Amino acid sequence: MSLNFLYCFDDNYNYQAFSSICSVLDKTSQKLNIFIIHKDKNSTKFIPDYIKNHKMLKNIDVKKFKNVNNIFPNLDNVHVSEATYYRIYFDDYIFDDIENIIYLDSDIICNSDPSVLLKNYINELNDKNYVIGAVTHLTKNMDNKDRFEDIKMKSSKYFNAGMILINVNRWKELNLREKLLDTLKRSEIKLTFWDQDLLNNVIDGQYLELSNVLNWSIKLYGSLEEDEVYANKNQTPIFFHFFGKQKPWVGKGLYSESSEIYQFHYRKHARNYYHIEHRWFPVSLKQLLLSVITLKFFKIKYKLKFITIFFSGYISKKQKWLV
Repeated sequence: MSLNFLYCFDDNYNYQAFSSICSVLDKTSQKLNIFIIHKDKNSTKFIPDYIKNHKMLKNIDVKKFKNVNNIFPNLDNVHVSEATYYRIYFDDYIFDDIENIIYLDSDIICNSDPSVLLKNYINELNDKNYVIGAVTHLTKNMDNKDRFEDIKMKSSKYFNAGMILINVNRWKELNLREKLLDTLKRSEIKLTFWDQDLLNNVIDGQYLELSNVLNWSIKLYGSLEEDEVYANKNQTPIFFHFFGKQKPWVGKGLYSESSEIYQFHYRKHARNYYHIEHRWFPVSLKQLLLSVITLKFFKIKYKLKFITIFFSGYISKKQKWLV
């Protein structure tokens, strides 16, 4: 059985996706096929050599998204791009003989070999004839019932779509893309979390529940020792998911010890030691000063390089604005 991975992103998330891909290739014990649906690129020329020459890469294929006439809702002033919706169309962009595919968000880092567990779950997915497998994110209760009501779910379980297994044949049999697009066009549900809400509305609890080690939400606050990942020795996370607004390359997330999990893999394919972005520089500067006051800055591995990249990135961006 081949393991096939799918990523959907644009130029704003190239670094993140490359870091994720590097981590998966470094940890897997089986060669992988990687499929990329990209907003801006249509060849592998932009893929770093570290990935293209990796011994565990069987094949990598990049396709530019072509369904450009669609309107994707709820994307103003958010930390995601329209590429989050591209996976709805994935079967147009992969080889015809692919039976199963593993979708990963670009902000996921692989922590340990996923091959054995993924293959076991893929077999179970196919045997039980589920269309997808995912990690349950919420179970309905009085505190979150509005989320379920907003997207008109009957089920009491809601999955996180950052990592999902897909039975491609079942996806096609159920005509799932058309059902998703029809729901999107009718605008009868409130999409707070974009296509994740859309997928949960249509799937409505009928999915194979996966172990949370395959989609472990890692916190960007506190120390690593305080995280339940390290407190619970019985579970070794396979995929760390930097879920939510805080990210390890921007803002407060830069000063979390967990940021190094991401930055370590970023260095494998990038020229800089740190991936640093500024949403608004005055706030970034304030957070840098706070990290010094709270001593968090002094836990950063390459301090001088961090400071250099922090300011040079802002200066170069400002120069582009002035041109």
